[in-house]
Amino acid sequence: NEYGINFTQKCYDKEIPHYIMQSNSKTIGMFLRGLYDGDGSITVNRGINLTSTSRKLIQQVQILLMNFGILTTLVKNDAEKIMIRERESCRLLPQGKPIQSLRDSWGLNISRSNAGLFQRCVGFNIKYKGDKLEECIKKYPQDDYKQKVIPFDIIKNVISNIVESSGKTK
Repeated sequence: NEYGINFTQKCYDKEIPHYIMQSNSKTIGMFLRGLYDGDGSITVNRGINLTSTSRKLIQQVQILLMNFGILTTLVKNDAEKIMIRERESCRLLPQGKPIQSLRDSWGLNISRSNAGLFQRCVGFNIKYKGDKLEECIKKYPQDDYKQKVIPFDIIKNVISNIVESSGKTK
């Protein structure tokens, strides 16, 4: 556990190791690159996304990205709504069984206008994801203004959510 890996932790309890949260920007960028290589996705038309069942992990990533000036949107994916859609589509798991249950998950979306800043600060090591990122940057204008200003209402909501989920009083 001294390296931040807790093998007994469930996926919905994951969080970024304390020493990463206090690291320099190069280390944080490399950590985020590995996280986005494994659990992130990118589509040219929708931008960059990271999904997890751990709300705390997603909120921590949001803070780290804000430190780079990258604006994100946090979205809750309601498990019950997804289950209804999955049952209607009759989609099966690789073992041939229908999905029995799901957990709520959290999505962190980076807009297409922040793709260039994401590429400079984090990026992808996986070639096809890097190629999609390049395509996104070429197709959509990059907004330098948004990259330098984080609106107060975004910061206020993020901090309030983190404090609320920690169980501590404001």
